[in-house]
Order: sequence, then C-alpha cells, then structure tokens
Amino acid sequence: MSDLEEQLKRRTAQLEWLDSAWVRGPDSTAYSGLCYVWLVACVARMTLLEAAHGWWWAATILLIVGALGLLRFGGRVWWILSFIALAWPYFFLRDWMTQSLVMMLVAASGVLTASASDSGERVAKTAYWVVASTYFVAAFHKLNSGFFDAEISCANYGWSKLAAFFDATSAAPLHGGGMAIAVIGTELLIGVLLIVRPRWGILVGLLFHIPLTMVLAPAFVFIMAVGYAGALGETEWQRLREIGGSRRGLLVTSALALCVPLFGDADALLTLKIALIFGAVGAVAALEFQKNPSAARPGGGRVPLLLLGLFALNAVTPYFGTQYQHTGAMLSNLRIDDGCWNHLLIPAPSQGDDPYLRIDFASIGPPAAPGAPRPFAEREAILTDTLWQMSSLILLRRNWCRDHTAPIVLNGTFRGERIQIEDLCSAHDDPRGMGLFGGSEWVQTFLKFQKNLVRECPTQCIH
Repeated sequence: MSDLEEQLKRRTAQLEWLDSAWVRGPDSTAYSGLCYVWLVACVARMTLLEAAHGWWWAATILLIVGALGLLRFGGRVWWILSFIALAWPYFFLRDWMTQSLVMMLVAASGVLTASASDSGERVAKTAYWVVASTYFVAAFHKLNSGFFDAEISCANYGWSKLAAFFDATSAAPLHGGGMAIAVIGTELLIGVLLIVRPRWGILVGLLFHIPLTMVLAPAFVFIMAVGYAGALGETEWQRLREIGGSRRGLLVTSALALCVPLFGDADALLTLKIALIFGAVGAVAALEFQKNPSAARPGGGRVPLLLLGLFALNAVTPYFGTQYQHTGAMLSNLRIDDGCWNHLLIPAPSQGDDPYLRIDFASIGPPAAPGAPRPFAEREAILTDTLWQMSSLILLRRNWCRDHTAPIVLNGTFRGERIQIEDLCSAHDDPRGMGLFGGSEWVQTFLKFQKNLVRECPTQCIH
C-alpha cells in the first residue's frame, strides 16, 4: 500500500470517527443554542475559582474542552467529558455548590440521549425542569424561622451587601419579614412562570439574578440560563439567531450594555457579566413582544423524568439529616441540627439524630504548664464552637498534624454516641459519617454539610 493510500485510509477513519454517533449530536438550532449557553455557563463557573482550589482548575479546563466540543459537534463524548469534569470536584474536591448538581444532571441527560438521530429535546427538557424545580426547592427551604428573622435573615444580609455595593448603606430593607416574603415570592413566581409562560419566567429570572450576581452569586444565573435555554423551542431559537444578527438587535443589546456602568464601581469582569444578562433580557424581550406565539416547550421522556426525580430526592435529604449542601438550601438560614431545627412545615426528628459531629473538648499539642497560655487556643476554640462533618477529621489530620501539634485530643458526640480520640494524628482508621440514605458514607471527600456553621442558634446568615 502506497503512502498516499495509507494517508487516505487514516483520513477516512478520522472522518468516520468524527461522524460517529458518539461525536456528533442533534442537528437543531435549539440544541446548538443550549450548547452555546452551556459554554457561557462553564466559562462563568471559572470565575469562582481561586489559586487555592488546585485540581479544580484541571477539572474546569476539562469542562471547557467538553463545552467547546459540544458547541462544535454536540455528541455524547463531549457530555461525558463535561460530566467527569463536574463529578470530579463534586465528589472528591469538596465542591459546595448546588449549581454543580444541576449541571451534572444536564450532562447526564446528554450522555444518555445526545446523538445525531436525536432532536436534543430530552437534554433541553432535563435542563428546563431541573432549573424550574430549583426555584421551588430554594423557596421551600427558606420557609424557616431564621429566614423570617430580620436580624439574621439572608434576605436582609443580601440587601445590606447590595446597599454597600452602591455605597448607600443607609438604604433600609423592608420591615420585619418583608424582605423574606419578597425573595420567596419572587422565587416561586419565577418557577411558576417558567412552567406556564416561559419567556416571562426567563425575563423575571434574569432581572432577579442581577443583584445576586453583584453581591452573592456571581455565576449562578449563567447555570440557570441553561434551563432558560431549554425552555425555548426551535422557532424561538431561530428567531433569536435572526435578532442577534440584525442591526436592531445589536443596537438594543448595546444600549442595554451601556447602562451597566451605572451599577457602581464594578470591576471589568462583573461589568461583562451584567452586560451579558442585560443582553439576554433584551433578546428574550424581543421574542416576547413579537407576534409569533410561544413555541411548544420540550417534549417528555423517561430520562428527564428520572433525572428530575433524582434532583427532587436529593432536595429532601436535609430533612432526613443526612445532607445540606447541593440541595438548593444555599442562603436559606435552614438549620437541621438538634436544638436549632427551624423549618416551619417539617417537624424536627427525634433527639439523637443530629447529623453533625459536635466536639465538646479539644486539646492540641503537649500539655502546657499550669497557668501557661495554650499556643493553639484559637484552633481549639474553632473545634469546639463549630459543627463538623465526621469525615472532616481526615482533613484536620492532614492540615493540622505536625510534630509540634501532636497529640490532638478530641472528645465529642456523633448521632448520640460518644466519640473519644486520644490522638487524631496517630489514628489509623478514617472516621466515616452516615450516607445520604443510611449506612456508612461511601465517599469521604464528599462535602455534605456547611463548613463554617457555629453551634449556637440562631446564627447570622452564612454564605
């Protein structure tokens, strides 16, 4: 075989692979639009990372590679890369974000369904319903006494942060639980509108997220936008493409973007984020006020229903006392520990089912002479004043155990049983907590509870 024939054979094999069902996905404008929004969400997620996150950067680069592959080809292999890039920090790098679970479920739908013979509706359906459900779940978690307490409410905390952003610290929030009612009502409104009038749901959702993007959740709206993209049908996406390429569309979007400098002394990155949100507002508003009726929302299927069921099942785990993170309970003031349980509709479980490790006594380093100051008193106070995840002791051993800090003596309680550790630095067995639905936890690096929750209640909003 000649060199030319060999090259042609290799080239043919490459083209066949590129055209395979694993590489190429649905060929529709709506699916391409969703993949574009997915890429924007993946890039926005990068802005949350810091140098200390280490391996998160590698996972995020892999996520961007998957997103670029989706935008270019759209097939399952790119969703697989995206899923791996999300699951890695979620399970093994102590990812704390609900948005990561939302993205993982969308990626899982793509892994299971995206192919050239598919329309892409099932991926859109999953994104659409999971995102709409996130607003209902978040509102439900906020139905607790802490969120309605103006002194500690995350609603009032967010308002104070927003007032500081505009250098208007004298701006007062609504009286009593007014801010809490406003936030919960808006979240419920967005969820309902996304179901019954998707375009209006998108508009209200984008406007609701502008202040959150400024002060509390700088990337969350872009992950929610993946669900917004799933709410739009083929006709609407084709119209959006026309608007984006038209002179009028560019003028409207540019005019909205020019309003961004009015929002305080924001840095360039935040300015770009707000400009993107305003651009999306303008595009969807142009859809809403055109004569064409709203296109039908994505069709059904078993895969979206299954993944939505997993999302709902995960959302109720706080009330079983087995998880808090990744459930939509962020900025909710929800407490699920003994003595501090505060949900207004779900009764507290029986005493002794506290999911947290409570350290009642801690001693770090060799015994000090009588009356001498303890060199690690501040760390000992952190241990006794804070609620812990059982497997957090593994991190304590890794981060705190040195020759001059040993022994680390800990006494406390976990699920009604006494825990006594004579020296954490010499312990051989890794402490295991409880799994999400009973039994021993499988992945000890999985972050299930807030890392900085103090034992006293009520407690100021924790972000």
